[in-house]
Amino acid sequence: MAVFSYHIYSIVQHLTIKKENDFVEMLFHHSITLYLMFGSYMMNCLECGAVISFLHDVPDCFVMLCKLASQTTSDLATVPLFIGVITSWAYTRMYVFPHCIYLIAVSGLFSDLPYVLPIYIFFLSCLVVLHYYWYSIFMKILYALIFAGETEDLQNKIEVDEHHTNAEINNKEKTQ
Repeated sequence: MAVFSYHIYSIVQHLTIKKENDFVEMLFHHSITLYLMFGSYMMNCLECGAVISFLHDVPDCFVMLCKLASQTTSDLATVPLFIGVITSWAYTRMYVFPHCIYLIAVSGLFSDLPYVLPIYIFFLSCLVVLHYYWYSIFMKILYALIFAGETEDLQNKIEVDEHHTNAEINNKEKTQ
């Protein structure tokens, strides 16, 4: 229940704070996560939901620590933590998690609810697609780190609207 309430808070916060360039992906992620958590609770498959939640929490620890370290001026902690993100993400979310989806599909876990299984598998698979998308962003960040020496979070960069920028320039010119 604590994890479920955390995700409810996350989606409310996501809808009410300033929009970043990952708004759509994160909204999709939060919506799917809430659906899957609520579904596993309602279908009395708490073990399945707990394992999936745990698999997501392991790399999240590295992600949050890496974000924290990136707010400092030193890259000494950021780089090793980022390697931890890449490693734990690849293992838990790109190897173990798809294997869990396969086991859910063939185990007969939802044999008494035949219409639920394809929907559940579909939403779990959507999460896997998001994981691969985010991992590709991690690889771009790693590439920039290795070849350009830049340690910049590409996912959370706020895109500036061109019209908004032009309006600010015009306002500055008028006041001068």
